[in-house]
Order: sequence, then structure tokens, then C-alpha cells
Amino acid sequence: LVSQFEGCQVLLGVDDLDVFKGIELKLQAFERLLEEHPEWRGKVVLVQITNAPRSSGKELGELHEAAKALVAAVNGRWSSPGYQPVCYLERHVPLHERIAFYTVADVAVVTATRDGMNLVPYEYVVCRQGPPGWAEPGHKPQSMLVVSEFVGCSPSLSGAIRVNPWSIDAVSDAMFSAIRTSPEHRSLRHDKHWRYVSEHTVGFWAASYVQDLARSTKQHVAMKCYGLGLGLDTFRLVALDANFKKLEDSATMAAYRSSQRRLLLLDYDGTLIPHRNISAAPPETVLTVLEALTADTCNEVWVISGRSQQELGGWFEGVVSGGGFVFWGGGSCLGGLLCDGLRA
Repeated sequence: LVSQFEGCQVLLGVDDLDVFKGIELKLQAFERLLEEHPEWRGKVVLVQITNAPRSSGKELGELHEAAKALVAAVNGRWSSPGYQPVCYLERHVPLHERIAFYTVADVAVVTATRDGMNLVPYEYVVCRQGPPGWAEPGHKPQSMLVVSEFVGCSPSLSGAIRVNPWSIDAVSDAMFSAIRTSPEHRSLRHDKHWRYVSEHTVGFWAASYVQDLARSTKQHVAMKCYGLGLGLDTFRLVALDANFKKLEDSATMAAYRSSQRRLLLLDYDGTLIPHRNISAAPPETVLTVLEALTADTCNEVWVISGRSQQELGGWFEGVVSGGGFVFWGGGSCLGGLLCDGLRA
């Protein structure tokens, strides 16, 4: 690899074939780099390792064809004897070969549009550092990273050039800046990243999680646990103080029947209708219950929501006309009851 890319700056991308990895954006940015900086033609290479997709579908097929077309276009325009601008490896690359590519790469480029904890930047930094004693005395490891701001590891890489992957110009400019960075600055950025990677190991994160769990459960022995909700969507186990007394349905109903004036405050989203409802409008069963509650002259019913007055007004018009009902939406009160008192 060293002899193959001799005299060239090597940009490296390692991604799965996935619509969120931004492979086509990376290729377009590299094409823009060669268009705007002709002096770098023949001096910079993009090595894109694309692993097999983990699923199948029309979008992946279109992405595959688009990526191949971009590679063919770039290589068709600027290839010359002994020089191919894009080295596109669309196959499984074993670990030892991937380590070799990481080691020779001057810049690692991650342009995912949405990703979790992408480990490519960390793997790249470790490979550029190398094992103890492998380098010549006085050699300072260097590395450069161009990382999407939408990748989970981006905040921890303070020395990386962060980009919005949707901006072809921004990614192209970041690539150009990375290949022009001086060896001294590359070494400083590498040292910063290496310290983070070497200190934040699996052991560090495991100890951190265990410590957080121990702290959050310190008082759980003295607490009582209650199961709330029903089914997989809403059920949860809640730990409460030992002095907490659960409100019984029978006691609630007895208090309701014996009281002469009742104020019922009901949240809309998440209480009257589930958060996951396809339609935000109240179902007929909810409207029927509200009408029954407002028919009792002892009741004042409030529905509280951040939705607009127009939206709530259309849904609850029939209930409001029955009296004893107010809904509070978008910071305003409709229905005419106790508005001043609630604001106070």
C-alpha cells in the first residue's frame, strides 16, 4: 500500500452500504475537490471501503448504482497512467487489511448523515498510533479526521474537522484543509485524540456505568416498587419513598361522590389520547366521557394542551357548549371559566 500510494495524500472512508452513511456525498465532495483544486490531481487519492449492506431494498440498490456511477465519473475524468483518484473496494475487507489501510491513510473521512457510536475514527487513531516501539526514535504519529457533526462520537473528537455532510462544499473544503494541514498540527491533533481513546477504554465505560447504577440505586432498599401502566408500551416499574401511600380507586370514588365541587384537570396528549395515536383528534369514547362529566353541575373540567385554540375548538365544540368545561391551549383559555384565577 505504501508503494501503491507513494507521493499521494490518502483519504480513507470505511462504511457499510447504507443510505445514512453518506457515501455518495463523500464521493461528490471529493469530485468537487479535484474540480476546484486541479493542482492536487495526481497527488490525492480517496480509498472508499464499502462493506456489504445489512439489509436489502430499492433504496440500497439505487445507492449502489449511484456510488458506482460517481466512482466511474471521477476516475474517467482524472485518471492517468499510474494514478486513479478513487480506489473503491466493494467487498469484505478483513481486519488485518483494514488495519493496513488505516495505517497508511493521512485523513479519515466520515460523512454519515445519521449514525450512532461510529468507531471508525477511534480505530483510525489507534492504528496511526501503532503498537509501542514500532516507530523509529523521534517519530511523532500524525492523523487527521473529517467527521460528520451527526455522528455520535463527534463531540469527543475535539481535534477533528466537523462538517455538515449535506453540504458538498463544506465537506470538500474540509478535505482540502485536512490534506494541507502541517505535520506539526496533525501531530498535535493526533495526540489529543489518542489521549481520549487510550483513557476511555471499555473498562472505563464499564466502571462508569456501574458507578452510576450504584449511585442511582443507593436508597432503593428503603423504597417501595410499584408497577404502573399496562403492556409493553406503557408498563414501567417505579421506586418510591417508603412513606408513599398509593391512592386507592375505592377511596378516590368515595371522595368524588361525597364532594360538592370538583375540579378535574386533564392533560390532553399522553393522558386523554396516547402519544402514539395516528390521529391527534379525540376519539368518540373520550368525548362521551367528557360530556358525562360536564353534565354534572358539581364538576368543572379542564383540558390542558399546548395545541392551538383553533385545533382544540374544532374538537371540543360540542362539549364546551354543554357548560362546566374549559380547555387551555396555546397559552390561552377558551370556555370562559376561571381564566383569571388560573393565570394568577
